[in-house]
Amino acid sequence: RLPFARRRALGQHSVAKAGSHRNSVVVRRGGAMAVRDMEMSGGLEDSTLIDDAPTGSPHRVRRIFAAGAALLAGAVVCAVLLSGGAASAAVAPQPGSGLLRADAEPDSKFPWGYDEVEMCGVDYHIKKVLHSNLGGQGPDKGPEGIKYLCSESTNHEYNRDIIVEMNAMTHYQSKSAHMNGITHDFGSIHVDAGEHVKVLIHFQDLDGKPLELETFRMTFYDLDEAPHHLSQEYIIAEGHPSAIRDRDTQVHKQQVHGGVEFDATEIGSGADNPEDSSELTHTQKDRSVVLTYRDIKQFHVTMGSHHGHSPRAFEFALHSALTCHKAKLAKTTTITTTEAATTTATMTETTTTTFDPEAIAAMDKEKQGNLMKAAAVAGAVATAAAAAGAAAWLANREQREIAHFAGSS
Repeated sequence: RLPFARRRALGQHSVAKAGSHRNSVVVRRGGAMAVRDMEMSGGLEDSTLIDDAPTGSPHRVRRIFAAGAALLAGAVVCAVLLSGGAASAAVAPQPGSGLLRADAEPDSKFPWGYDEVEMCGVDYHIKKVLHSNLGGQGPDKGPEGIKYLCSESTNHEYNRDIIVEMNAMTHYQSKSAHMNGITHDFGSIHVDAGEHVKVLIHFQDLDGKPLELETFRMTFYDLDEAPHHLSQEYIIAEGHPSAIRDRDTQVHKQQVHGGVEFDATEIGSGADNPEDSSELTHTQKDRSVVLTYRDIKQFHVTMGSHHGHSPRAFEFALHSALTCHKAKLAKTTTITTTEAATTTATMTETTTTTFDPEAIAAMDKEKQGNLMKAAAVAGAVATAAAAAGAAAWLANREQREIAHFAGSS
């Protein structure tokens, strides 16, 4: 089979013979085969070849098909690289994955594991009593009132020390006033049966300057009564603070003029009093109430009991376990570098850097994605270069064929 250039150079030649007969002539159009019956006068001395599409040569078709396949393969490779890069970045192991603890969540934001911690917000803990003379009843001499040195913390992280002062705004007298101040880790004020005292609570820094606190909680514990509803304890919180009680509370709440009143409803004794504000029984929680104030400089609370015979002890804390909740805190890693120095002395310097696991994971993900994109671009450039080379080679080969047959015609 002659190439198109050769056939054009030679032309078409047919010799007619006498007599009329039917003969079959092979016709090629664009590589497709067809048989056409032609009426010819005389005999046929040579075949008539028709080729409307010189690119229909099987060899050339195979070459072009190979070039197209190369281009398609290159496109597939680029797509795989791009999609694979994104997938790899999405599921790439987090940094320090070899350090995962048993309680870690590999597919979460805790690449180094986590610690379950108690979140309580801003709290105040009584450290000691600086002065106790509520209503001038002692046990200390000097200015009226009780002063507590307290530590301020946020989620158990120490912030500063402040002074919380309580002053009697109404007449106060109690046979148990000498016991005022602190019991275990609670503040305490004692009130005789049938009596009450209104107390002003305000805040100072260590230099005695007034403070305004963003959040302040005061929890009263063990609100109970004596048998036959005698010596029933109550507190009245002015200013309508938000209040929290346990689900099965034994404390009754009612609105009163200027505030809200909380009354005991169950019999209790000294045997069931709490000893640790962070370790309460269900019953102790049921007899507690948490008052929360916002943006506060001072407020009033009244503590009292109804008629009876037994003196009552009001125990309180300036924080509350009832308002805390558990949370997962991501663990971090540290890098320590050591530098040794001179011939006469050796100095070691340790630098500890704490990394945010989420920030490290984000940087690694971005780096992985950039590498995959670079690989995809390189693959695309290589594929384009290969396709251009194949096209140039085909064109040169065609020119050589044309020149060869043109010169031999």
